[in-house]
Amino acid sequence: MGKKGDIVGLECNMRPCGGNTIDLYNLASSVSVYEIYADIIVFGKNNQNMNEEKYYAIASSKRDGLSYKNSVDDVKLEYSGNIFLEGTYPKGYSDAMGDSYIYARFKNLDTALSFDKKIREKNRN
Repeated sequence: MGKKGDIVGLECNMRPCGGNTIDLYNLASSVSVYEIYADIIVFGKNNQNMNEEKYYAIASSKRDGLSYKNSVDDVKLEYSGNIFLEGTYPKGYSDAMGDSYIYARFKNLDTALSFDKKIREKNRN
């Protein structure tokens, strides 16, 4: 494998990243990252159409026990055509990422940022 003093790679992480990150890539780019990965492994090249419409994809989250100005149901009514994924993070991720999430995509950055603000805006006590 190598001689004493050589630097040898022990692991090569060449898979797509984990969690729901791929969903955001797919939403933003209108492609399937999994299919791109499979195409590269099987055919040695990407066969996806990379000229599909592009969006701003955003993951917004809430933490249990905090008081938010807007309910998830109200936000879902306002942005129903933009929301693609909703759920709760596993306990191992919730400390860093929040307890519940909503993923959405938008054609306009300002609208995406307004959505995120509406999800995460807390009540003033």
